[in-house]
Amino acid sequence: GTSRPCFFDVSGKPGTKTYGDKRSYTISCSVNIQVKEASEPNGLYLWIPRPVSSASQRGVELLSRNIEPFVDNYRGTSLFQLENLASHSQTGITLSYRVEVYSLETTLQAQLVKGGNSPVDSAYRLPGPLVPSDDPRIKALAAAITGKERNPCLKARQIYDWLVREGNIRHRALTGEAIEALEQKQADPYMAALLFCALCRASGIGAIPVSGILVNRGMEAEKHYWAEFWIDGFGWVPVDPALGAGAAPASFNLREDRANWYFGNLDNQRITFSRGQTLLSRMDVRGRAAYRTRDYALQNLWEEAVGGLESYSSLWGDVTITGMYVQ
Repeated sequence: GTSRPCFFDVSGKPGTKTYGDKRSYTISCSVNIQVKEASEPNGLYLWIPRPVSSASQRGVELLSRNIEPFVDNYRGTSLFQLENLASHSQTGITLSYRVEVYSLETTLQAQLVKGGNSPVDSAYRLPGPLVPSDDPRIKALAAAITGKERNPCLKARQIYDWLVREGNIRHRALTGEAIEALEQKQADPYMAALLFCALCRASGIGAIPVSGILVNRGMEAEKHYWAEFWIDGFGWVPVDPALGAGAAPASFNLREDRANWYFGNLDNQRITFSRGQTLLSRMDVRGRAAYRTRDYALQNLWEEAVGGLESYSSLWGDVTITGMYVQ
């Protein structure tokens, strides 16, 4: 049966998260393949990112696809297998999704935040392929920024404020990773997100880069990158150093209080495709893998040709917004 309702408050937590201002988006993405030379047997594997399901991004629904996947959801991607492609042929994959995005506002009481050593925090403090937190230059800068501070929330805020103030973040895309941002003394949104995570991890704070798209006033999508850091007993806290520094497309609705607001808060003008780097395994040790960097998802593998697929080209289309509904 159903019991009578009981209302209660959860106490002792260091803060709250509030979700609101729901927007529904319909989006589409595609890959077009042109085969030049091929002999049987052959195959092509394609890992196409799916929108992430999270507390602020809900109701992810597949609306349509023209080909059934080999694996529907493998670590946040749909794996497609195209078999025995013929020479001088053309094929493609088109996907359409619906997703609900909420704005997120976080209230944190730093005095109630305690340093921890939970499994999540420990796992995301380790260096990774995109987050070189063990580099001596990263360690030295992290120590200089945070000084003697021990509170993880306050340390993350110091790192964020330093990036917004001193990171020289620009909207224009540059080349390089987190280390190059230090060497060049400037960064784009991609480099700023990775550098924030590297400095946090070097300071003993779990952090992950996040990737997806921003949606501007004209319903146009643009690749974008931000980050989240972990607080034991509370969870993941979002930050967007690039938008905090004003590095946004000209047609994006940027808040006046952006420098303060984008620490702990997020707008509903974005769609997330990966949280952290998605590490995928190749299907065939003899396959020829293709990699893509700085795309709308942070994954190490996008396509792999096997067998007699000697020459082909792939065109990965940008994510497009086909509909937007404010509720």
